[in-house]
Amino acid sequence: MKKRRAFTAAELIISLLVMSITYAAMSLSSASAKQTAQHEAERLAAYIYRTIQKADRMHVGFDMDMDFETKADGVKEYYVTIKWPGDENYEKPRFKASAGCSYTDNFVGTNGKITYNVMNKRFTNGGSNTGGTITVTDYQGEKYYVIIAVTEGRIRLSENPPD
Repeated sequence: MKKRRAFTAAELIISLLVMSITYAAMSLSSASAKQTAQHEAERLAAYIYRTIQKADRMHVGFDMDMDFETKADGVKEYYVTIKWPGDENYEKPRFKASAGCSYTDNFVGTNGKITYNVMNKRFTNGGSNTGGTITVTDYQGEKYYVIIAVTEGRIRLSENPPD
């Protein structure tokens, strides 16, 4: 009796099925890894809220600013910088944007920064009560807004820019 050394049709179909399921899982996970503007804005607002809680526990205010660095490959990396009183590492980025996302702000006042006053539990812009908005843009160009309201001392998220 002669032995054949080949795959059966069932073995080929099963191996193709396994490979297609693996490919589908890999492509879905990379697509879901893209950060949307809304998710990035929620992540940023949570970071700001945690920083406020830390300031309240320490009874110390802080300055906050948005900035970016241009890497060697020309890609801009956006981040939030928090400056605590007496902090020598001010230029060190504290919170980086996810890949494909960018931050811009409309903070007016002293050097375009916004200051958290721990006594009033509110943000100020160089003495004025104008608040500020951080615009988060994702890789598709969609925008979401983190609105810092000084009069209420709260942070809210919106799909629409503030009036």
